[in-house]
Parts: sequence; structure tokens; C-alpha cells
Amino acid sequence: MTSSEEGPGILVVEDEWMIAEAIASALADAGYVVVGPAGRLSEAVALATGTALSAALLDIQLEKGMYVYPVANILAERQIPFAFVSSHPPEQIDEAYRDRPHFRKPFQPEALVGFLADLLGEPQSVAQG
Repeated sequence: MTSSEEGPGILVVEDEWMIAEAIASALADAGYVVVGPAGRLSEAVALATGTALSAALLDIQLEKGMYVYPVANILAERQIPFAFVSSHPPEQIDEAYRDRPHFRKPFQPEALVGFLADLLGEPQSVAQG
């Protein structure tokens, strides 16, 4: 689900289809434009490089043991806020990114929307409609 006509969106990088759909649905229901979800590193890199984004939510480990850090590098260079949404504990996150916001799986959709609103510096009531 993407829409460049509605303005910058929230990049979702998640390789587990059911989780990706849950994240995308929660964000769309809260009024955000969802970019992706991207389940493969190559797709995530392309979206992170060439798409107008407000923020990104990144799973740390993707298919075939690939890590999302190349996407994080692109987002950091573009100064786009991002956070990890992962079951990995903070100490398993690459040292270069341990200071980044981290939201643990499993999660409640409302809590994830509130977390994103905080990441964007938005009041939660604005993000939810």
C-alpha cells in the first residue's frame, strides 16, 4: 500500500507477511500513508533511497539472515527518523544503532501508533485522526 500523492509516508520494512500487514493496517487506520511494506532488503533500500518519507519502522533481521542496517544508513544520511520494530533485545542491535528508538514485538497496534507519533513528535490525537 503506497501513495506518493498523499505526501511523505512511513516506510515499513518487515519480512513476515502477517506482521507487515498488521503494522500497515494499524498505521493506515491511524491516518498515515504507508510505504511498502518491504520484505526484502533490496526493495527496502530502493524505497529508502527514492521515496519521500516522514519516518520508517524497520525490522532488524530480514530474509536469509540479511540485516536492515543498509536501510538505516540511508535513512540516517537523509535525516529521516526511524526506529526498529523487532523481537531482538537492545543488546543484539548493532552498536552503531543502539541509541535509536526500539519497539519490541509482539505489540498492540495502538501502542505502535503511539510510538510512531512520539517518533514524529506528534500529539497522539493528531496521528489517530
